[in-house]
Amino acid sequence: MLSGLQSTPEGRGLALRMVLKKALEKLKPDEGKPMPHDQNWRKYVALTETYINNRSTDWLLDYLHVATRTYRLAMSMGLDAIADILLEEEVSNQRYLSNNQSIFVNIPSFSFYLVGREIVLQNLLERLANHGTDVLAVTGQGGVGKTAVCLSLVRDSHINTNFKDGILWGSLGLQPDPMDILEKWAKAWEKDISQSNTLKERQELIKQLIDQKRLLIIIDDAWSLEEAKCLQCGGPNCTYLLTTRNEEVAQQLAGAKNIIQLEPLTETSSIELLQKLAPKAWITSPATIKQLAMITGGLPLALTLVGRYLAAPELRSNSDIRQQVLSDLLEKSMLLTFEQSRLGSNDEKLSLSQVVTLSLAGFDKETIRVWYSLGVFAPKPESFTENAAKVVGKANSKQIAQLVSNNLLETDGKRLFLHQVLADVSRKGASAQTESSNFLQEATNRHGQYYLDLVKNDPDNWKHIEAAYGQIKWGWSHLGENEILLDYVEALYPYLSRRGRWLEYLEWTQKALYIAQSKNLQQKIGSLLVHTGFIYVFLGAYEEGLQYYQTAAELQEKINDELELGITFHNIGAVYRRMGDPVRALQYYQKALPLRQNAHDWKGVAGTLANIGHAYIHLGNIEEALVNLNRALMILKEIGEFHRQGSVLRQIAEAYTISNQHKKALDFLSSSLTVFQETGDQYGEAITRSEIAKIYRFQGKRVDAVLQLQRAIELGRLVQHPDLDEFLSLLEKLSRN
Repeated sequence: MLSGLQSTPEGRGLALRMVLKKALEKLKPDEGKPMPHDQNWRKYVALTETYINNRSTDWLLDYLHVATRTYRLAMSMGLDAIADILLEEEVSNQRYLSNNQSIFVNIPSFSFYLVGREIVLQNLLERLANHGTDVLAVTGQGGVGKTAVCLSLVRDSHINTNFKDGILWGSLGLQPDPMDILEKWAKAWEKDISQSNTLKERQELIKQLIDQKRLLIIIDDAWSLEEAKCLQCGGPNCTYLLTTRNEEVAQQLAGAKNIIQLEPLTETSSIELLQKLAPKAWITSPATIKQLAMITGGLPLALTLVGRYLAAPELRSNSDIRQQVLSDLLEKSMLLTFEQSRLGSNDEKLSLSQVVTLSLAGFDKETIRVWYSLGVFAPKPESFTENAAKVVGKANSKQIAQLVSNNLLETDGKRLFLHQVLADVSRKGASAQTESSNFLQEATNRHGQYYLDLVKNDPDNWKHIEAAYGQIKWGWSHLGENEILLDYVEALYPYLSRRGRWLEYLEWTQKALYIAQSKNLQQKIGSLLVHTGFIYVFLGAYEEGLQYYQTAAELQEKINDELELGITFHNIGAVYRRMGDPVRALQYYQKALPLRQNAHDWKGVAGTLANIGHAYIHLGNIEEALVNLNRALMILKEIGEFHRQGSVLRQIAEAYTISNQHKKALDFLSSSLTVFQETGDQYGEAITRSEIAKIYRFQGKRVDAVLQLQRAIELGRLVQHPDLDEFLSLLEKLSRN
């Protein structure tokens, strides 16, 4: 009972309303005012007005301006979402009570019936209780329910007891991204490892974070041994639970004795599942339900499709329609199995693609077309928004709701998911089920354009892009040599660079470069050569970077592309600066400056002036350095580039430090620090604090120097700063004094 409420019928009723209202808050699509005519608000409004404000169905139909079917679909989807929210909260509360230091990362939502798996679950629980078992594997065909079994397992209180430090979940799938999974795991301990650019580095960091913790690490849907091993980075007290269709992967990772083969459901369990999914259909004709259970072959995914179809809103209230639909469905099922027999198959069970055909039978042609269009989306564990489904599938809210209601699409209340097996059926069946021979390619192109627009609309919103990045990569791999990929490279630069995905970015640029060269797109070739060079330089391969820059410069001079040539010369100068050659660096900066001025690229002009100033510092010409640095600072202020001012202010401070004007240097470093703090640039803040510490050390202010360095080291570790060793070395020297 909630605190302060009496254990009476009235108190319990009030408590229930409070719990429901809290869950409904999580169902809101945003923080704005509810909009009844907006489909994104439909589930929230329907449930709130029904269960909180006691509105009638007729009132809601008028208020929402929808048909009865649409209202019922919204209610059904909303209740499923609320069930997920309440279940997750219950599990979370149980975990908190058992150990409020435990972590539970990446665990998918749970919204299905699980029947006939009691023995398997008990077997898994017993084996996991044995701390001598390092790896367990669950194998079975697609759609048999491997992930569902694991999701049910992690909600068992015995698991929380045996694995007191928590559960890490990593879904691999057809498009594995172990780098991203490890980054999300690290965030559970509030550690940012995004600047670690290799898988090995991230694995080592995760091992350090896990240390001696007792964790269950679930590696879900592994398709290869190499991918599965990427997530084997726990400590000595961790146990791994693997799910895979590949028996060989399971054998190599877990060993034959530690494999649990998940078989299709028995006839009894199949009937039970259909009975739960479509209780009114069971009441209408138990015999037909039994026959359908036998024909479906015990595959939970196929049974769920049939059950959801039979539980459609229009069938719940009309027994005559229900009886007719049951008869039609059984007749079509028999025809399909007869067709298999005629073609020489001895299998009397329906294939999953045939079950899908049956599930779609009640839809109009446009809704069927929508479903086959959605096959171009990346399947689970990736997700997509309802708006993406509308644009790519040329769909409306009613069609999407129908597909969700029939389990052909899944939802967690906010985003949509496509089961891998269903995605495969959709792609393979699209050509046969649609009239246009270019149907899939057209849908693929819409998918690519949708996500390109999403990135270009707000390229600096990395969180927004990260939520869609799985779909972006999927589209990238399926677009072939479409020129849209060239635009992706430009648009994704801010995201990929800030998230430290340099090796992925290199892969993108090299593929785009191949496309541009094959189509002889000279300007694009030059730009992509520069991008590639920049990546190599960042990764420390200066000579390779210079080669790409020089090739780009030759091409840009040839086609008279002054704007891009100015950028390239600037970048070449920056490489020579990194290589410790300020003379050659200055030469290229001075070549870049007039080109950028002619192109009115004032942000670029400021950057080049700042680098010229920095080169003069290293050449000992402080006066000339300050002239150029102050010009850069003035331009940045004029064009409103606040963040970039931080670096220029720090460079001016460096000039004053060299000329022993420490008070002025500290003033400029203080201003630089303010900029980095206000813009959230922890990288810039770390190096600025280290510079302040050096001056304090020179002035004999040891305590102040140590405090600055300690903060610099803390930030440096967070962002994997390349100068972290230098910070630590300076702190060690101060400690010895």
